[in-house]
Amino acid sequence: MKYLLVIYILFINLISYSQVGGTLTVIYFDFDSYELSEKSKRSIDSELELFNETSEIELTGYADIVGNVAYNLKLSQKRSHSVELYLISKGILAENIVKSEGKGERDEYNQLYKNRAVEISSSTQHIVKKPIQTIIEKKKTEVIEVEKDVVIIEPDTQNVEVKSLSNDINQLEVGETIAVKGLNFIPGRHILLRSSESKLYELLDILQANPTLKIEIQGHICCSRDGRDGYDVDTDTKLLSLNRAINIYNYLVEQGIHPNRLSYKGFGPSQPLVEEIDEWTRQMNRRVEIKILEK
Repeated sequence: MKYLLVIYILFINLISYSQVGGTLTVIYFDFDSYELSEKSKRSIDSELELFNETSEIELTGYADIVGNVAYNLKLSQKRSHSVELYLISKGILAENIVKSEGKGERDEYNQLYKNRAVEISSSTQHIVKKPIQTIIEKKKTEVIEVEKDVVIIEPDTQNVEVKSLSNDINQLEVGETIAVKGLNFIPGRHILLRSSESKLYELLDILQANPTLKIEIQGHICCSRDGRDGYDVDTDTKLLSLNRAINIYNYLVEQGIHPNRLSYKGFGPSQPLVEEIDEWTRQMNRRVEIKILEK
């Protein structure tokens, strides 16, 4: 009777899994690397039909136990993000990648290479496509805790300076950088203010109209007391400036801009535009800058 009960439970679990349509793909990495090998890319390519636009995809990165714990956590996060970017470059919608995270060290396997991995799990779900919703916040009011100070922002009331980004970029030489005024973020998050939507569209238009233009997207934060990158409420990581740049990158790739024309960096609080004396000046430092790489 006991064995029959065990078999019954396993059978029910198997049925449940089949109904969800879950799949698991494991991608392995070389030692101390987060770059996808050609073998790993082929492995992902062979599963692309499973990662279709009706699937929810979750990415979980790991590292082996060699080295520093904090370093390995970041390495696992970078591995997960590498897989995320590759999936997007292959046509997978970014909004269908519902989780991309690094878990840090894993010593589950005696063969170390098996611990240097990203697990890709996917299951068929009902997903509402929102091409711009992935980075544009629709709420009228946000209450965010930043460095123990509660800040209330009402996006629709921000007085954003309106200038022609196209003219500004056309005047830049290769290697020069411009702060995109009006492209600002909710405190403590990598989500854009709703008032920044038009600037995002303008940046997309510029890249579409100038097919040889290559840029680096640079993320910046405010309000850091220790000089390190900020805490991102949305991802539970201390990678806020990097995540802001990645968010813009992901949107542009979603809209058809080739990844080879884009790169990104996070500079934390190291390059403030203005001295932070009030919420408006802090908002100016929550920004993205564009560096011209090729024209």
